[in-house]
Formats: sequence, structure tokens, C-alpha cells
Amino acid sequence: MTVGFVEAVDRISACAGRAQPGKRALSTQHRAVVDADGGELYGSLNLDEALAASAPNENRWDYAVAHACVEADGQYITWIEVHPATPGKVKDILDKRSALDAWLDTEGKPLRGFPCCHVWIASGGVGLPLNSPERRKLALRRIKGPCKHYKLRRGQCS
Repeated sequence: MTVGFVEAVDRISACAGRAQPGKRALSTQHRAVVDADGGELYGSLNLDEALAASAPNENRWDYAVAHACVEADGQYITWIEVHPATPGKVKDILDKRSALDAWLDTEGKPLRGFPCCHVWIASGGVGLPLNSPERRKLALRRIKGPCKHYKLRRGQCS
């Protein structure tokens, strides 16, 4: 039997019991900028909050949202970071992505096997031109955005 998102979250000591239905793990303000498009959501996790006690000074990605994806034949995780979107913040996002990858290789291993994408949602205006060197750096690390709003596509991987 395949392990689902909630069960995988519960297998991680720092995250056990923290998976929430739908987008409820996202702050109210952040829920408003993530649209589920009527697709099936399996749950969400506020990773930043879950890891705050064990890694207070580390870079921490904000959220994971699990949703249905026909292309991935099951559950798909969209990792969401809400952060100011200026050229000077790109390094922060890249560092947070590296920290997330390291965490997924260790304590977060139960979530590593899910197909996923990484999205940067701007907490204010987006100050990165589409053809900027900073956007190319993000693309090389497979980070989408920054964007003001993100839509989880029904039945499709993001």
C-alpha cells in the first residue's frame, strides 16, 4: 500500500499530528493567494512552524500542500514559500531550497518520494523582470515564480 501525505507527515517526529485538511495549515493571508481550482487536496503542512523549535536559526521552507495529480498517478506536493520578491531575496530562496532538500534527505525522508514542485509566492510586489539573471538562477533550481498568486491545477501537476 502506498503511504499518503498525512501518514508520511505523521512519520516525521517534528511534524507528527501537524498535517491539516485542505489548505488549513497555511495562514489565512497565504490561503488567499493559493487557489485549489476545485481539485482534491489531501492536506497541508506548515513546515516553518513545525521546525521552528528544532531549527530556530535555520532556513525553513514555509508550506507543503498535497493535491491530486493524474500525471503523477496520485498525490503531488507543491512546496510553497511566501517571501518578498526582490533581486536581493533570491539568495534567501535558494538557501531555503537547499535547506529543504537537506531536510528531505534526513528527517523529512517520508516526504521525499512524492513528486513535487517548488513555488515562490511574493509577499508584496514582484520586483524581478522575467528575463533577469536571478530568474534564471531560480529556474535552474526548478523554483517557479516569484508570482503574486498560485493555482494548483485540478488533476495536473503544478
